Amino acid sequence: MRVVFIFLLMVNISIAQQKEMSEQRTLGKNNINVYGGWFVLIYGVGGNYQRLIKKDSGYYTLSASVNLGRSNAIFGNSFDEISVISISNGFISGIGKRNHFEANVGLGFGYYNSEPYETGGFFGPTSLPHIERFVIPVFSLGYRYQVPNEGFIFRTGAGFPEFLYIGIGVSF
Repeated sequence: MRVVFIFLLMVNISIAQQKEMSEQRTLGKNNINVYGGWFVLIYGVGGNYQRLIKKDSGYYTLSASVNLGRSNAIFGNSFDEISVISISNGFISGIGKRNHFEANVGLGFGYYNSEPYETGGFFGPTSLPHIERFVIPVFSLGYRYQVPNEGFIFRTGAGFPEFLYIGIGVSF
């Protein structure tokens, strides 16, 4: 009877340790990131929320982002300000590693302010902004540094509407 008890105790301890080790090697399920991006005369800031879903070879992500951009309008009809709210899904490679490759693709809903137009009013001509709305594809490819079971995230990469971006975040 003692042998059976000791055997069951050892099996229980080894299974508990294996479960604890596997939990230590995962990334947090929820991420919040802020980043700044630029490309020649266009620059902007943004933030996103990501939900990670663990798969065999990596993580699938569901993301919601908000991006605000501005352009130095040197070339005629260039936009001045752009705002994009996007929803995307993607993939993060490497379970239990510090360095990851990430890719996202989705749809963005946004608007930009273009050339103002003049209207006649009771007190004379008034200049009103002309706002254009659009739906566009969004994407990003980049590098992500995140240690399993730690809260700090560093991201860098390229995409639209982030352009060339660098960001930090927290995982929980």
